[in-house]
Amino acid sequence: MNVTRVETSTGSHIEPELDQAWSEETKLEWHASVVAHDTGLRIELHPFHRPGKAAQYGMNVGDFREGGQTSIAARPFADAWDFLVAVSIGAQALLRQQQYAKEQDT
Repeated sequence: MNVTRVETSTGSHIEPELDQAWSEETKLEWHASVVAHDTGLRIELHPFHRPGKAAQYGMNVGDFREGGQTSIAARPFADAWDFLVAVSIGAQALLRQQQYAKEQDT
């Protein structure tokens, strides 16, 4: 899913906005796209559907060609959503740390 961060005079927001009417899978695709957009990470969502059971979602974060990849096995929607939150928090903290170190070098 393609997302864009739109800058405004009061901050920013993502377009398209999260639509609660979307399926769980589409919501996770949107969330993964937002995290990828904001962090520069490559994120692949892998849905697993079994007849009569709730869908589960695995993910790959990163790229083997660029230094490695982290994967999670299939998890329920809420756990997969929380995983993306954690990835975003960690990546943004690292980006801030790198920016601070760069500023100290100049």
